[in-house]
Formats: sequence, structure tokens, C-alpha cells
Amino acid sequence: MQESVLIVDRAKLFSQKNFEGFLQAGEHDFFQNIAENFRFEKRNEVENNPEIKQIIPYNILLNGSKVFLYWRKAKQTDERAKEKYSVGMGGHINDKDKSKDFRQIIENGRRRELKEEVDLQDSEAELVGFINDESDSFNSVHFGLVYLVKVNSNIKIKEEDIMEGQFVEIKELGKYFGKMERWSQLVCENLLGR
Repeated sequence: MQESVLIVDRAKLFSQKNFEGFLQAGEHDFFQNIAENFRFEKRNEVENNPEIKQIIPYNILLNGSKVFLYWRKAKQTDERAKEKYSVGMGGHINDKDKSKDFRQIIENGRRRELKEEVDLQDSEAELVGFINDESDSFNSVHFGLVYLVKVNSNIKIKEEDIMEGQFVEIKELGKYFGKMERWSQLVCENLLGR
């Protein structure tokens, strides 16, 4: 069965403000725009539609002065992510995340995507920003909700055959920047420093 994902029409999402790159939460309430205009559509029908934005929670895992950095190995099936570093974990919100409360839909999707990739204890998450990257056809159909997730324990990657990772000092991220996927670069430049 084809997955249905949470989407918003581009025109409705950006009806009051448009931006490209990273925007701090609080500068504009895109969360409210999404809550008022979202719907679920078949993923294969929206994946390449530039009039639609697929909403992606993007989790940045912090432990004190360290951030979780992971590498997608050559075995990774998604060519766009293969052999790239990332500081964010996330994915589509889909119809199995549904709830009567919009905030709970987002939270269900955020947690589910995180738990699909890593084992970690319950953690505190805060929405800190938004990503809109129009640099290529893949990124231009996605919109990121950036969460800082404070964790106090070690993390175990579930799919070790395609990913490896560890906590690194935030001040060391510059070493990896050139091999990061674009959303991670935006987070490093605008939120974590590098």
C-alpha cells in the first residue's frame, strides 16, 4: 500500500512570508500555517510536485556540548544521502501518525522517524527553526521543522549496515562540513555554528 504523507500547498505555506535557508522559530509561525492547511496525499503523487511542500521533522540530537553526527554508508539506498554526514534525523509524517490534535500528529511523526533510526531514551525536544532549501529538485519539495533534542544517554544506531555515528563536539563540526548534506550545513551555519 502506498504511503500517504503530510503536505501543504506551497502558496498556503508561504502566504505571509517566504524565505530560503534557515529561519529561527519565532520569526514567523509556519507551524500555524501548516496546522491550518495540511492534508495527507499519496507520496508518489507529491514527491516531484513543486507546488507542494512535504513536511519533515528534523531532529538534532544534543548531549551537552556535543551533537550526534552520522555518516550514511555507500550501502545507503537513497543516492542523494549516500556517503554524506548529517546532524539531523527525520523523515515524512504519514497517515499512521494521525491524531485529533495537530501538534500530536507532528510529535508522533517526529518520534516515530527518530525511533526507526536509533535507540534512545525519552528526550526533551524543542522546535527551534525551519528549513526551506530551493537549491535542487529534491529539497525544493520538502520543508523542515528543526528540533533540538536533548539526550542524556548514549545512542545506538539500528541500521548499522547503512549508517554509523557518534557524538562530536559542536566546535569540531567544521571538519565535516564539506561532506554534509545541505540541511545539516544550514543547521551548522545558522544554529550550531561551525
